[in-house]
Amino acid sequence: MISAIDSQTFNSVRHALGDEAFEKFVNSFHKETAQLLQQLRKAASQNDTQRVSIISSKIKAASQQLGAARLMYLACQLNAMTTVQTVIQSMQQEYYSIVSWLNEHYLGGECTA
Repeated sequence: MISAIDSQTFNSVRHALGDEAFEKFVNSFHKETAQLLQQLRKAASQNDTQRVSIISSKIKAASQQLGAARLMYLACQLNAMTTVQTVIQSMQQEYYSIVSWLNEHYLGGECTA
């Protein structure tokens, strides 16, 4: 199975930002993505396709920056799929994989999904 995070991208961003800024970046990703996924579920349940598109674009951009390629791919798929709920569930699972990876490789258990 492919890692939740591409370590090359992750380490490149970490190196470019420095430890303090990178820690803020990871914490921001964690908090904002969790909120965006909640907003995404709500927008999908209301059949608000415009809002789904806006939110999925935000998730895509954040995922790309962190190296979370699978979550980025799922966010891209969201606009093209008719079964939005299925993709959202996959995105939620992928987010949990990312948090798990971050806990294991970076945060030492500080994030909770």
